[in-house]
Amino acid sequence: MAALAVQDTMQAKMYNDSATYYFDKVVTADTAKDKRALYLQIAEAFKDSKDYLKAGSWYGKIVEANPATSAEDYFYWGYWTFIGKDYATATKAFAAMRAKYPDEPSGVYWSARVAAAGDSDAKTGAAVPIYKEWLAINKEGYTRKDADLMLAYQYMAYYYYNSNNEKDATEWIDKILALEPGNKFGNDIKKYYADKRAAGATPKRGR
Repeated sequence: MAALAVQDTMQAKMYNDSATYYFDKVVTADTAKDKRALYLQIAEAFKDSKDYLKAGSWYGKIVEANPATSAEDYFYWGYWTFIGKDYATATKAFAAMRAKYPDEPSGVYWSARVAAAGDSDAKTGAAVPIYKEWLAINKEGYTRKDADLMLAYQYMAYYYYNSNNEKDATEWIDKILALEPGNKFGNDIKKYYADKRAAGATPKRGR
């Protein structure tokens, strides 16, 4: 009955904020001791309606009700709140995931993603130590995706560029270009440094 109620409620209230009220009533009416399946249905319903913050919130309820739940539940708590741009809650979620499942590389990577999102201009370097931690992980069977590596490399290069640290910025730019030789961001900064060095090496007129 509860499952049918969730489905009917989502169909009727999919794009209406009052859906939360109806879902809460469904939860109250459900007598099951373990409500994970019900919470999961609600979370997925909100996700399907693109209300990502509420989807994340219901995954958070799964974790709150049972801290021993799977790493996947912790991940989606953080992931959907991140997509919903609630970076404070996403930080909390991935920190909890890392504490509970320290061998899961995705918890480290997404902690870095959240930190980088909160430092979109790469001025504070908040994500630098977390990205470095992720890049240092050597877990059997774990392979980093090129797209994830690119995000890490670009953030690091941008931070060191902003910090006027040409040496370290160049190290990360080289990694970017090794992964994608035509990358505009990497090539633009590389050219900037080359032009800067050339200008510094050119004697001034009259001397």
